[in-house]
Amino acid sequence: PLVGDEHPDVAIKAYRAVANTGRQEAAGALAERLGDGDALQRDALTTAMHRLGEKAVPALTAALGDLDAEVRAHAAEALGHLGGPHADPAVEALEAAAGDADPTVALHAVSALGQLSQVADGALARIAEGGGSRLAQVAGRFLAARAASAEANA
Repeated sequence: PLVGDEHPDVAIKAYRAVANTGRQEAAGALAERLGDGDALQRDALTTAMHRLGEKAVPALTAALGDLDAEVRAHAAEALGHLGGPHADPAVEALEAAAGDADPTVALHAVSALGQLSQVADGALARIAEGGGSRLAQVAGRFLAARAASAEANA
């Protein structure tokens, strides 16, 4: 219950404690707090989700469908923070979120796709094909950076 405390310091400490359990149920409890608080509190929640790793992916993916745009944006941001391969199962949901009516949600979704492994390349390519939109440009830059990195490592 302390993850919902109105005092940010208490909530932040509770996020850490819940994440330290490493239990799947912890992700659901933390996901209920997505979109809450200021930037510091949101960062602490994202970090707690990161600590849970792939156990957080189902709860974060479900949150991409929330009615609240702040919750959807925070879920996408947290998935990006998890990165690949942990969040790779969320590629399809993130690609759908890239079409969100809220531009912040859409941008966070594309950014998250760019932070995943190569399994997100198809989704990024489809978004990049969207033409001159800002999202298409961002997706194209992620693909170009990944190609340059692969070439340098070859």
